[in-house]
Amino acid sequence: MARRLRSKVYRTMLLRYSPPVRTFFSKLFHAITRTPTPVTLYFSPEDTDEILRVTGGLENIQSFVVNGVDIKNSLSVKWKRKWRKKYPLLMINSAGVALADLHPFVEYNFSIEFYMEIPLSYMYVVYRQYHAGDRNKDTREFQICFFTDQFMKFDRVMKHAEEIFTAEKGEEYTESVLSLTRERYVGRETLVDLALSEIEFKPTPEIEEPYIIIDLAEHYNPYYWTNITDQGFKNMIRYRQYRLTIDIDQKDQSLVTKSINTIVNAIPGEIKRYDVWESARGYHIVFQLEERMDFDTSIKLREIGGDDQDRIIMDGIRYDIDWRLEGVTGVLFDTKETIFPDGSSVESKTEYLYGRALKTTQT
Repeated sequence: MARRLRSKVYRTMLLRYSPPVRTFFSKLFHAITRTPTPVTLYFSPEDTDEILRVTGGLENIQSFVVNGVDIKNSLSVKWKRKWRKKYPLLMINSAGVALADLHPFVEYNFSIEFYMEIPLSYMYVVYRQYHAGDRNKDTREFQICFFTDQFMKFDRVMKHAEEIFTAEKGEEYTESVLSLTRERYVGRETLVDLALSEIEFKPTPEIEEPYIIIDLAEHYNPYYWTNITDQGFKNMIRYRQYRLTIDIDQKDQSLVTKSINTIVNAIPGEIKRYDVWESARGYHIVFQLEERMDFDTSIKLREIGGDDQDRIIMDGIRYDIDWRLEGVTGVLFDTKETIFPDGSSVESKTEYLYGRALKTTQT
């Protein structure tokens, strides 16, 4: 399961909570000591149910801001009984009431940040060739992507990608391993913060999950085919824009250190954390960003950060074909199978090395 930080704003009215026994002794004490009586406020049962349902419980709430004050530590849930039925009430203790200057029967806007658990989803990518003739310039290069919550072995991935390709393009597009002129890849990327349900698509009887086929050589028009909706692409793009990824294609850890220092110095205060994985040929670096970053800026940073040039060029081709394809740029495979021209293949996986959370400047 993955955890995503979400936010929601409520506009609601608080009510006063004063159990009779507590009220009597509390008022007596504060009358004698001549100090103000503390006030505890609560949400209505309907608001309580909605807040707890959306956030999944107080343990998931990271901040609870009203009047510019975070009162998360002042919250608690008390169970009340009415006849034989129990129901929860979300309470704000007297400290939180005083801290945020809250009053009963006044409407407030509450901004809540909370973590929500979502199932892992995967993006599988298959690169394939179609030869329209005997000359190299007749080679058609395609990228087939599909998204699923199933963990699949690569022989099944390739078979399924072929089913998608045939359903979209027809059986006349054939391929032979013997015709391969260079190595190619089948990869899996775990989308750690993107739910499969967010990749909205229009299913067909032939294809029951989101997919994209891209003509990387731009021989055809249109240059890509998909069943993903615009909103689905926007959700994918949002996911990519909060991540800056760099592929160091050499086994030299000093290049990793240099890349991290370069990026951190280039955008100080804009990085939440970074993590480093070791791949078969080098290293993968993922920077989690405070704010969304546009494609052009990310490309420039990837260049100065030492990203693989072929990777940058291919992402530029995808983006130039259509802005929606930004949703499949910046990909880093956690597992990959390399297929060589002689038909042999080798599978490799990344291994997590280290990471670090960075302090950011709040504005």
